[in-house]
Amino acid sequence: MAMQFINLGSLPDGVGGDTNRSANVKCNENFTELYKMSEVSGDEIDTLHKATKWLDGHKAGTGVNRDIAELVGLQKPLTIAQGGTGATHPLEACRGINALALGQANDSYNTELKNGVMPAIAHIGDHPRMLTLYNAGNQSASAVMTFHRGGQFACHFGLDTDNQLKVGGWSFGARAYRLYHEGNTIRAADGTLKAI
Repeated sequence: MAMQFINLGSLPDGVGGDTNRSANVKCNENFTELYKMSEVSGDEIDTLHKATKWLDGHKAGTGVNRDIAELVGLQKPLTIAQGGTGATHPLEACRGINALALGQANDSYNTELKNGVMPAIAHIGDHPRMLTLYNAGNQSASAVMTFHRGGQFACHFGLDTDNQLKVGGWSFGARAYRLYHEGNTIRAADGTLKAI
């Protein structure tokens, strides 16, 4: 029932307004409506209180929304502008934000790794590093990278398990060839280089 208003009539003496009886009838009906609305069981009030408390603890805040801990049931990925990646698959997500996907094939055309702070190679030491291929401390593992011309030739290059720079494997077969340089050769009297 909609709330009923008492007609006070015209000033100054209320001509045309509700009589005392009709005014009080409206008051009684309004109060009856309010009492009916308040006739809720204790269990229902408790349930409502718990639900309200849960909502207060799980609602998203305003502003920067630092209190959002989880998003459940999204039917569409958040866009980059919304703080998402615009994708549902990890690889597509990385591509969406121009990130490298570990353990996946990545397009590297026109990709540069820039670092303008490195001194001469002899003075770099063990820190800082730019790009490191690490054997994770496994003394039985080499630290190499692969060069591959699809359908033509492929090989590995890097530090072998004897700490020598080598190239080999794949198209070379089960062979690795040591790279000779000034640090592991001497020049003989006849001008030829000989391994140390």
